[in-house]
Formats: sequence, C-alpha cells, structure tokens
Amino acid sequence: MIGQDMVHTAMHSRVKTPKHIGLAVTVHHLTGSKQIVTLLNKMGHCSSYDDVEVINTGLAREIKAKADEVGVIIPSNISRGVFVQFAADNNDLNEETLDGKQTTHATTIVAYQRQQFGPNSPQKVFADHSAKRRSLELPLPALTIYECGVHGRRPTLKAFLGKVQEQDFRFPDDLQASVETKDLVWFLLRLHQRVLLSCELNKDQQTTPSWSAFNAMVSTLCMPRTNIGYCPMIAGSPTEYSTVYTVLKTVQAMTRSLNQQDSVVTFDLATYTGATLKSLKNLIVCMWGFHIALNFLSVIGKKFEESGIEDLLTESGVYGSNTTLALLKGKSYNCGVHAHKADDGGIVEITVASILQVARKGKGGSSTGRC
Repeated sequence: MIGQDMVHTAMHSRVKTPKHIGLAVTVHHLTGSKQIVTLLNKMGHCSSYDDVEVINTGLAREIKAKADEVGVIIPSNISRGVFVQFAADNNDLNEETLDGKQTTHATTIVAYQRQQFGPNSPQKVFADHSAKRRSLELPLPALTIYECGVHGRRPTLKAFLGKVQEQDFRFPDDLQASVETKDLVWFLLRLHQRVLLSCELNKDQQTTPSWSAFNAMVSTLCMPRTNIGYCPMIAGSPTEYSTVYTVLKTVQAMTRSLNQQDSVVTFDLATYTGATLKSLKNLIVCMWGFHIALNFLSVIGKKFEESGIEDLLTESGVYGSNTTLALLKGKSYNCGVHAHKADDGGIVEITVASILQVARKGKGGSSTGRC
C-alpha cells in the first residue's frame, strides 16, 4: 500500500495503481457519493471521480460489445471449457415502505464455476477503448421478459413412484463405513475426552471442535475455489411464471455460448415448483440443498413422532414446546440439526456407558474403575 502511494504521488496521478483505482470504485459503489470520492482523492488515497466514471463506462462498453457478439451477457470471470451451473433467486430492494409503493422485486442469476489450476487464459477485448468516455452512447438493453402460459395440473406424488432408483442415493460401502467411523470418533471425543485423552479437564471444558470443524480438520480433500459471476437482474418477481421462464431461457442461452450441452439451474422451493411445470430440452432444474435438508428434517420428525422426543426436548429445557413442534416439522433448520445432534449424542453416551459397565464387570473390576 505504501509503495503504491509513493508511485501515485511521484507520478502526479498519471500512473493508476490498483489500490487507488480499487478504493475509488469500491467507495463509489458502496456510497454512490461523489463528494466522498473527491475528498479521498484530494487526500491522495484514491483516483478522481472522473477516473471512476471512465472505468465504469469502459466496463459497460466492454459488456455491451461482448453481448452484441456472443448474443447474451456472460460474466467476465466465467470461461469456456469448464462446467458451469447457475442459481436464481429474488432480489427485493426497499420492500418495507409505509404505503407499499416504490418497491423493487427483481430476480438475480448467479453463475458458479470451479477455478482451474494454472494461469488463466488471456481475455479477449471486444470494445474499442482508445478514447476515454464518461458516459454511454446508448444504454444497455434490458432483458426481455418472455410471456409464458402454464396450463394443466401439477403431477401427483404417485406419478414419481418407481422412477427414482434407490441405489443411486446409496453411498459406497467403504465410504459409508468411513463416515460412520468419523462420526463415532467425534461423539466419543466430545463425550469422553477426559478418559480417551487421559488429560485433566474441567467439567464444562470442551476441547473437541464442532462436527463441521472436526471433519474439516481430519479431511484430506483439497477443494478448488469457485468463481462466482453475477448476471444482470431481471425486472420481474420470481413468483411469476413469465419471470421463471425468462430465467430458464437466459440460462440456456448462456450455456450454449459457453459450449456446454446441458444447463443446470437451482431454485428455492417456491420458484422450483413453478420451474418444474415448464420442461425444456437439455435443462436440469434442481432445488437448493437447504430446502432438501428441511424436507429430511421433516421426514425424521415424522418417523419419530409419538416416540417421546417432544417430551425429551421440552422437559430437558433445550427448547420450548412451540420450537420443538416447529423443528420436528422441518420449519427450523438450525434448531432441528442441533436437536438431532443432541439426541444422537445422548444415545451414544448411554450406549458407551453401558458397554463400559459390562466390560468392567467382565474383567472383575469395580463399577467406578477404569477399564
């Protein structure tokens, strides 16, 4: 930072350093204030407001030129030859006004692509940047909303019977055994760390991290980073079928431009229901993992209904009665996961205590001695 300030000062702002350009663009993006950018520029911390306008105009002209040649706007950090998938969700701005007016209900598309190892390929320049301009000749065209009419009824649950193969959702035997072993080791360390680690700890002191942190520590996988590209917003609510259909057509157009055959797009539960009513070729519609996990929590709560788990969570003081009913119905993710972890940990603790007691008796030791 100090070196860039020295270069910027010595060259009288003729050399645009990354620090001064990035700070000016970021401050203008967050605040939208010309006065703040000008004040920071006079203090020598960032570029001028005119430079910000030139940069933003250059980026917009580059996007427009690329869209004119390719046919659709694609984020600059998304490249061809690597699998890319998309996600769409609502983007509500100023939604809580007194009279309910002047609100914005838009839809945003995001592209995800795994970052590849090695240097990135040089990007092609589509626009002519020889002349500096502070404004566009013509504004960028907005995405066209495709009209879509959905007719008929939703398929019943019986229509999906026999079409999902159970073996497609089974883990390999070695992977299943490894996962179960890690879970058992985590439970034992959490519940009996003073015995297993042979160390003196306070009663309430816990040195074993949570389940997610523990698996991150013992995992040997090195996952690559993900490039996230933000696409232009669609001026429409995702609850409308025309907006959902526009998202599907836009994703297909971007996928074809990236030389990818199949399009994969993920929605939340409400939008997913509308997206499945319109079938398109080479299009795979998925539901967010969060909503799938909520459905699993609902299934677990349905399976253990009337088993006493409600009384266990309520009378132990872990959760209130209303929260317990909500988490068993899959309405609360964090509370549901925490509750089932606590139940599973209690069962493992009782089981391990019984095994240790039997082992001590088999060796002829006392019930309080260590085996």
